[in-house]
Amino acid sequence: MDYYHERFPFILDDLSQIHSEKPVILEGAAFLPELIAQFPVKRENVVFMIPTLEFQLHHYSQRSWIQSILKECHDPKLAFDNWMKRDNLFGKKVTHQANNLGFRVIRVDGSIDMQTQFEAIQIQFRLKSKTISLNSL
Repeated sequence: MDYYHERFPFILDDLSQIHSEKPVILEGAAFLPELIAQFPVKRENVVFMIPTLEFQLHHYSQRSWIQSILKECHDPKLAFDNWMKRDNLFGKKVTHQANNLGFRVIRVDGSIDMQTQFEAIQIQFRLKSKTISLNSL
């Protein structure tokens, strides 16, 4: 968490270089709810998508580059398990912050297909006017 707090001013500096009237979509672990809440950002313009541990375990294990990282570890299975546990704890912390600060959180568990999630986010950000229940996500 401290790393992202240290990195955030640099991200803000990069963002200040963008001169556009169009919305900008930002993604990444450094966008912690407690950092974003310090700025005049409308809550409806923010969504945190947090994977469940099971979803993350399944999908991370399929990434082609993961083995090149793990092969450098003394115990690749333990390293992977610890990595996923750490990421899961990070997701819980982000969820807690987001809920306390009034930001929307979507738990990604694979039960809702990617297209439906995409359309729901388009609606939230007023990029599409299709009627579906955002509360179902």
